[in-house]
Amino acid sequence: MVLWLVFALMMGAAILAVLWPLSRPLSVGGPSTGEKSFVKDQIREIERDVTRGFLSAAEKDAAIAEVGRRFLKAVADEPVKSPAQGELALRRRRAASAVALSMIPLVSLAFYSLRGSPHLPAAPFSERLADTAQMDLQQAVGRVEAHLANAPEDGRGWTILAPIYMRMGRSEDAVRAYTASLRLEGDNAARRAGLAEAQVMSSGGLVTADALENFKAALKLEPKLPKARYYVALAAEQDGGVEEALSLFKELRGDAGPDDPWVPTVDTHIAKLQRNAPAEAIARLPDAERNEAIRGMVAGLAARLEADGGSIEDWVRLVRSQIVLGARTEALAALSKARERFKDDEAALAQLAPFADALQPSSDKSP
Repeated sequence: MVLWLVFALMMGAAILAVLWPLSRPLSVGGPSTGEKSFVKDQIREIERDVTRGFLSAAEKDAAIAEVGRRFLKAVADEPVKSPAQGELALRRRRAASAVALSMIPLVSLAFYSLRGSPHLPAAPFSERLADTAQMDLQQAVGRVEAHLANAPEDGRGWTILAPIYMRMGRSEDAVRAYTASLRLEGDNAARRAGLAEAQVMSSGGLVTADALENFKAALKLEPKLPKARYYVALAAEQDGGVEEALSLFKELRGDAGPDDPWVPTVDTHIAKLQRNAPAEAIARLPDAERNEAIRGMVAGLAARLEADGGSIEDWVRLVRSQIVLGARTEALAALSKARERFKDDEAALAQLAPFADALQPSSDKSP
């Protein structure tokens, strides 16, 4: 209610500021102060011309007479309103002001009630500007597409369009555009890697055999191309080749510049693969050695958590591993420590709850 009152006061103030001058009576005739000043300035200018020798005395009198004649004519041409006419006009203006003062808010509120709402989401200028830019991009793409529909052998058009399709998320169209660009403009590392990346995006992020072949072809043309090297390493990771992928990512990271935008992504893959590398090495061991190695890893995790603490995910992994190994006593101890450490974190306690049931003695479990 207070908000609407403020709006009403602001609207009233704005209307009064505009209409107040209209309620003032107008002069009913006669020369204005400005006109008189203008005549005086003209006469002073004539006198200066006489002083400088530009005009004679006779020419001075003639010039002053001409100024006076023009002034009198201008005054005579102005419509002179009688006091009665001025009073009538003033009443009309005041009546119009009163109508405007009452009708403008009513019309505005009626329109706002139909089309507006204070609860509508905000529309920041930056977002509207982004929408406009997106609209302009779509219009530009539409023009290029129309051109290519009439001139499909224009390789330059396909080359321009292909990366734009990728930015727009139209990966299948990008595959088609890169394929045409390679056919018409010739093979090079950037186009070949662009085609391969579009194939990856079309397959939901999976580096397919065709995409891998194209990335390797790009590396033959440009061995240090970061995009192709990244996806070849990613293909190795997706195929389960942890050590190969880790090696490829580390080589790529070693060649990175200080401002390369893909460095954080590569670092994330390296960290993940380093966590998984011991597990892969253990998986290749014979059964007896594998069990011993697993126990050693679990013991190392327990020691680290005991000394330095860790996240709830680390404690969950420790308790689960000890249960799998059949070390019930150790699992109970780890569960107790985890509960104590995260006693104020309801979400963490919820993750630990299933292990309490799993570690409960069989005789204590309800049928």
